[in-house]
Amino acid sequence: MFFEKHLKRFFVFALLITSAVLCSGEVKFGNFTSNSPCFFLGFGKKASIPGTEFIMGKVVDHNAEKTFILKNELYLRKKGHQKHKAKLQWLLPDNFPAGKYKVYTLFTLGGISTQQFIFSSGPDTEHLNFLGKFSQKNPKSWKASWQKGRISLGITSEDKILQIGINGFGSLQKIIKGFILEKVDNSQHDKQ
Repeated sequence: MFFEKHLKRFFVFALLITSAVLCSGEVKFGNFTSNSPCFFLGFGKKASIPGTEFIMGKVVDHNAEKTFILKNELYLRKKGHQKHKAKLQWLLPDNFPAGKYKVYTLFTLGGISTQQFIFSSGPDTEHLNFLGKFSQKNPKSWKASWQKGRISLGITSEDKILQIGINGFGSLQKIIKGFILEKVDNSQHDKQ
C-alpha cells in the first residue's frame, strides 16, 4: 500500500513536469522561433511540432461537400472555385494560462485567395465572445507556410472554448494544418 501510494504521487509529479516541458524552451515553426509557451491547435491524434502542447480541435459547422482528417490535417472539399466556410472549436485544458496570445496560421488551398479568420472564446458554446479577426492570403496554390496574424487574442481564465471561423474562396479544397498560440508576456505586448 505504501509503495502504491508513492508510485501514484510519482506519476502525478512526472505528468506535471512533462506538461511544463511541453510548453517551454525554444519552439521553431517555419521562419518563427519562440521561447514562450506555445499551444498547437490541430487535428488528429498528436502534435506535429516539438515543444508545443497539442490541443485537438473539431469541426462544428461547414459548407464543404466533404470533410476529413488525413495525416493530422483537416480537409474541406468543395467542387470548383467557391467560397468555403467552416467553424472550428477547441476545448481548452483546465490549466490553460490566461493572457494575451499571438496567433500563427498554417493553411493552403487551390489557387491564391484571401481567407478571413474570426476568433471567439467563452465558458461554453452558448456564450462565445468575439476576440478579433484578420485576413491572410496563402503564398502559392497548394503551398503552406506559417504566417503571423495581425492581432493578439485575450483569453481569460473563464474561457473553456476557443472557436475559429474561416471564410474565403478556394479551388477544390482547403487544407487546415493548424494554428499556434504563443503566450505574450505583458512587457512584450506593450511594445507591439
